[in-house]
Amino acid sequence: MVPALPGARHRSGPSGSSARAAITAFLSSLPGESTRSPRRTYLQEYTAHLATTHDCREADLTLADLLDPAPACAWLDAAARGETRRRNSLRGPAAPASANSMAARTSTLNTFSAHTGHPLTLTVPKPEFAPPQPHRSPRTLEAAHRRLVTLALGTPLLLEQFCPADTNDA
Repeated sequence: MVPALPGARHRSGPSGSSARAAITAFLSSLPGESTRSPRRTYLQEYTAHLATTHDCREADLTLADLLDPAPACAWLDAAARGETRRRNSLRGPAAPASANSMAARTSTLNTFSAHTGHPLTLTVPKPEFAPPQPHRSPRTLEAAHRRLVTLALGTPLLLEQFCPADTNDA
């Protein structure tokens, strides 16, 4: 946790550096938009949650607020229960967050805090990997063709009906 002077909450200065400025500096240090975008989303979600629990504006949050482990854990718990969800899901608007989303949130906080020089060492949940689905990854042109025709016509057709085998193979 970043040490703060008594009463330093929600003011700028060395002990209460702006959370917004720290987040902007962190995001600008990341190499690409595909990395920045999800981290930006999770940090916005975190600051919104903090502002609500602190009963203040997001702009009033300090770096010390962001790096306090208790609110960080409270946000992760709320996210795991689906309380911070912004979009609907196949399992409903209040569905619990997936293990992969929770791992990304936790990793984001750990990386952000390390970037500020005050690392949080929150335990990252083990991600879940989807089982292979062979019907979704055709391995050959013929298998892909059969799948497309079956989907389009409702009946399988063989590639040989359109591309006869070469009879000059002697």
